[in-house]
Amino acid sequence: MSHKILAVDDHPETLDIVVITLKQYGYNVVSTTSAKEGLKLAESERPDLILLDVNMPEMDGLEVCRRLRANADLSSTPIIMFTAEDEAYQKLAGFDAGADDYLTKPTDPDEMIARIEGILGIMEDEAEVEGEEDAGESSPSIDYLLEKTIVIPESKAQKMAEAAPVKGSLVAVVGARSGTGTTLTAVNLAATFARLETTTTLIDFDTIQGHVSLYLNQKVKGSINTLADLPEDNIPAWLPKQIFPVSPHLQFLFAQPNQDGRFSHPNSYQTDAILSTLLKSGQTIVADIGHTLSETQRRVLEQADRVIVVLSPERVALAAAKRLLHHLQEVISPDAMMSAVIFDVNGRMNLPQKAVETYLEHPIHAVIPITLEELTQTANKGTILVSSYPESKTAQRFYQLARQLIATK
Repeated sequence: MSHKILAVDDHPETLDIVVITLKQYGYNVVSTTSAKEGLKLAESERPDLILLDVNMPEMDGLEVCRRLRANADLSSTPIIMFTAEDEAYQKLAGFDAGADDYLTKPTDPDEMIARIEGILGIMEDEAEVEGEEDAGESSPSIDYLLEKTIVIPESKAQKMAEAAPVKGSLVAVVGARSGTGTTLTAVNLAATFARLETTTTLIDFDTIQGHVSLYLNQKVKGSINTLADLPEDNIPAWLPKQIFPVSPHLQFLFAQPNQDGRFSHPNSYQTDAILSTLLKSGQTIVADIGHTLSETQRRVLEQADRVIVVLSPERVALAAAKRLLHHLQEVISPDAMMSAVIFDVNGRMNLPQKAVETYLEHPIHAVIPITLEELTQTANKGTILVSSYPESKTAQRFYQLARQLIATK
């Protein structure tokens, strides 16, 4: 069954070209030149994706987009907006209103189809990944994980090892929203620190999702949830038993996937005991916070030396990141440094970085590119990207980021 697309544009000639192109590619198309009629058709037709012009007379596309996002039945329907050429701030306004992507006018038909297929393909890929996770595939052995974790060319390793190691440092990684690459960033950053000969513990503080173990396809034995059942005075003695060693410089403290609430969550005192025990040993802690701020996660952020906010160049992530960055200023220590990092999947970062920074009211520290192939392969195999693709641009950006964090410590 073909996907249904709703196209809304007040210019009949433009709309005709869009409709003809979409039908040529097998899409079921519903169209209108009226913004108000477009809202009605969205309700009645329930399209898989909406193409929406910004500049329309009776109601502009931004208002249409806001109304669609306010409708519970249509709030997650992908929306691509048509915007004027080089109007970066109009594109950001579209993201803020609720658009997932944009196309500039005059629109190239091939680019339009590529954008549509990209969004619909990602939705299908996410559904497949959820199905695979539900199937519960077996975990690879520890030896396999060790073999695949830290393998980069010796010449580059020698250069990176010359940097001074970070000691007793806490780096918190928090996502602007789900799906922006928070766990991917935390895992690869921790692995890169370890290759720089910095003893590093990655802690999964998202004690509801437990994404680190799922990402690495590991069955959880020892976990942070076990520590949450202990008095804080007992945590230093029990902590080593819950640690999962990966290499001489890298270890993990997993969290159980806990959506049903079967397992305990550490409170502020237990969190302090976990952090202080590891920091006293001179380790670098990379804390995967997830995208929610519970009592535990806020406590980690309050003690962090560096906070990395991960976002993607889509409207929901940008809008969420803007709110989160402002909120974190009230949570983190005045001495802590906060950096925004964009995960750019398949080169979708088409907005000027300066325009994004103006919108966020915060500088972008790094843009990390990643291909869909790299993302899919590492997720399916349960491996770490910087070791599976050591020569990739993604790996090199992680090395740069790690070295910058070391240099600013």
